[in-house]
Amino acid sequence: LDLRTLPEEAVRGTQDFRCLQSQFSLLYNESLQVKTQLDEARAHLLNTKNSHLRQIERMESEELSVQKKLRTEVIQLEDTLAQVRKEYEMLRIEFEQNLAANEQAGPINREMRHLIGSLQNHNHQLKGDVQRYKRKVRDAQGEIRLQAGAPPCPPPSVSSTEVPSTPVKEEEVEVKKEPPPTPVRDPETPTTPEVKKEEEEPKKEPERSKTRERELDRDREKDREREKERDRDKQKTDDTKRKDADILKQLRTELK
Repeated sequence: LDLRTLPEEAVRGTQDFRCLQSQFSLLYNESLQVKTQLDEARAHLLNTKNSHLRQIERMESEELSVQKKLRTEVIQLEDTLAQVRKEYEMLRIEFEQNLAANEQAGPINREMRHLIGSLQNHNHQLKGDVQRYKRKVRDAQGEIRLQAGAPPCPPPSVSSTEVPSTPVKEEEVEVKKEPPPTPVRDPETPTTPEVKKEEEEPKKEPERSKTRERELDRDREKDREREKERDRDKQKTDDTKRKDADILKQLRTELK
């Protein structure tokens, strides 16, 4: 009964009570600290959660915008690809047509070159013949002039005056040596009317050669113009092919 009816002051004054009270106060303080930490952690979690949700919303909105841009770019690239394919087909058709035209014009150009070469050789031969005939005509004209300007042979006569014997003998010897004036004919040179014809022919032949040369020059100019046009067409086709290849490379890189 005494133990049951102990006073509070006696209980509080004991060491056990004091130890328990100190432990309780420590535990209570620790629980308060833990509670405050827990509240701080919950607040921090809420903040992080809200920030993560905002970031996710932003990322989703950015993803949507990027997907829209990609779709628009893909549509544009598909349109450009369709246009490029059409242009490529057109260029391929033009290239095939040009190849067919070049294949048809190839033998014609070869024949024209062969004809031009043969005509050039013929012109060289004609020039050589003209020079040879000119030489023959000059030689014949010189011989005709020499024959026309030769003095007549004097008759032998003895004069009473004294004349030195040596020059007379020399003249006699020269007269004896010179045969009577006869037209000298070379085996290759023709007679005088033929010489006149030959004199007229060289005059005509340069004109003919000039006209032929002019025609050949015109043909050469035409061939050069055609070759220039072909080179331009080839350059255009090469430029278009390069541009198409660059566009396709860019498209491939963009698609990748």
